[in-house]
This record gives sequence, C-alpha cells and structure tokens, in this order.
Amino acid sequence: MTSHLAPVRSAAQLGKLRRLQRISDGDGFIRVAAIDHPENYLALFDSDLTRVTDEEVVVSKLELVAAMSAESTAVLLDPVWSFGQAVLSQAVPADDCRRLDDAIDVPWVLLSASATYEQFRAQVALAARAGACGFMAGRAIWGDAVGRYDEARRAEGARTAAARLRELHETLASEGRGWHRPVAPADTVELVPAGWFAG
Repeated sequence: MTSHLAPVRSAAQLGKLRRLQRISDGDGFIRVAAIDHPENYLALFDSDLTRVTDEEVVVSKLELVAAMSAESTAVLLDPVWSFGQAVLSQAVPADDCRRLDDAIDVPWVLLSASATYEQFRAQVALAARAGACGFMAGRAIWGDAVGRYDEARRAEGARTAAARLRELHETLASEGRGWHRPVAPADTVELVPAGWFAG
C-alpha cells in the first residue's frame, strides 16, 4: 500500500499534515465516533419526540461519550445535548478538549447551547483552560430580561446580562488566552522576513 503523503512544499501543507496526525492514532488510522445526531437520536427513544426528555438524551450521550472516547481518536459532539455537558462532566477528558484545540489552527469559542448561566459559566472556564478563546451565548446571558415583565424587572434583567458578560470575560481572562497576542518587535523580523510580500 502506498502512503497518502506527498512531499511537503509549504507551511500550509505541513499544517494540514499535523492536523491529520492529531485526529489519527499512531498507525495513521482515523477513528472518529459521531454522537452529534439531533432528532434521529431522539427517535431511538420514542417516535413522539415530544415525549423524550433532555435528561434522557444528555445522560445517554454522556454515557456513550465516556465509553467511546478512550477507543476513538476523536468524538463529534452536538452543541445541544453533548458538547458543553461532556466538557462540564469531564465525560470527554480535559485532554480531549486540548486535542480539539491542538487539532485546529483557528480560534474556537464555546456555544451556550441552551445551558443555564451557571452551567455555561463552568463550561466556559473548562473550555478556556483547554484553549477556547471566547464564547457565544444567548439566553444564558439575557434570558432574565425578556418576557412580558414590567419595566423594573426588564431593567434588572439587563443589568444581570451585563454582569454575566463581565463575569464571563473575567473567567476567560483568568483561565484562558485570547486568539491573538502581540508579537515582540524583535520577533517580527523572523516571522515576516524581507520579501514576504513577493510570494
């Protein structure tokens, strides 16, 4: 059998090779377990999806993730019933979150995916330690401010949303790193060599 590897001729090609290595085992096999299925997963519990509870789905997926993660080189998770929950419960070990970070060369963020604010805050801390550079959240942040509430309750909800954003920023700053750090002037000489614009 011939190798799929071609001579490396660019940094981009080398980067692709490194990303493949990070999702492969020592023999070069990619063994990904996919548990990111939405409604078709719920249908395995009951054909009437309205009778399937979030708890049933989350517990079921986390049991599978915990069992499969040691035997696979990667696990595909969905944002609603497994990613945040797996990070928080450590069904996917922190090492696997680091593998996610190591396997990609772009910034990544954590989605709140219907978590409560308290759940999401804990998930952000774990994800930031593993390399996430931020978050995207909706109702976990501002859910208390929306509804048919009087003006005072809406104002309090808006203040709570702002306070949550501050707290999440503090969590990111203390637990993680941003996607970009300024480069020392002396280091730019090597990183941006003379004639860089010609290629």
